[in-house]
Amino acid sequence: MIINADDFGFSQATNEAILASFAERLISSTTLMANMPGFEHACQRAHELGLIDHIGMHLVLDAGSPLSEPIKRQKRFCDADGRLCFSRARPVLHIDRHEREALASEIRAQLRRLRQYGMRPTHFDSHHHVHTEWSIGGVLIGVAREEHIPYIRLARNCDTPVASRKGWYKRLYNARLRRAGVAGTRYFGSIDDFRSLKKRLGGRPVHEPYEVMVHPVFDAHGQLLDGLRAEPLRQAIQAIDHHQLAVPYGQR
Repeated sequence: MIINADDFGFSQATNEAILASFAERLISSTTLMANMPGFEHACQRAHELGLIDHIGMHLVLDAGSPLSEPIKRQKRFCDADGRLCFSRARPVLHIDRHEREALASEIRAQLRRLRQYGMRPTHFDSHHHVHTEWSIGGVLIGVAREEHIPYIRLARNCDTPVASRKGWYKRLYNARLRRAGVAGTRYFGSIDDFRSLKKRLGGRPVHEPYEVMVHPVFDAHGQLLDGLRAEPLRQAIQAIDHHQLAVPYGQR
């Protein structure tokens, strides 16, 4: 079982909430945003607290400034001001050669910045799940192989009916990751997704490897919440199978 906090590096406030979640043993890994204002603070604290082996890369394509030049010339990925603006409003099944090359350069640039600050990324995921677009996923798989990143997060697959169009797409996408040898778990989803999964299983424990996504934040009283649910994080995590030991991707 992996409990991953997304958005490390988004801001200093987000970083402190994630670090407090580590301290309280509520999470086992996090993913770092290379182009956000809290990046350097996140790296400094990760070194201080010995969390280097608990950190993956949170690919960002829809917020902030890119870290490479070619992608700024691609209207699909950047606006007129040169800021990342990739949209999932419609499925993106194909991108052209120039877009693929620019995207690969940006992924490598974000990864390179993590490594320059002493990080050893254990896996890839992404902000707003942009990597689960078919065209983006294909480029990410290629970079993962070249850069020896062993795992890429699945598409959410706990609560979507298999017979639906979305369910079939997620099955195909996750099968693609498994064929490429980069799928680190059998299931992935939010806490609510796992509640749905366990309900379908009649309350039985989930015995296959899985990843739970959380977004730790502090409320006005300094209590840790899951930002997706505005619920106390410890209380929310009680819905997860604690008979399994939570581990980072690096110890899969």
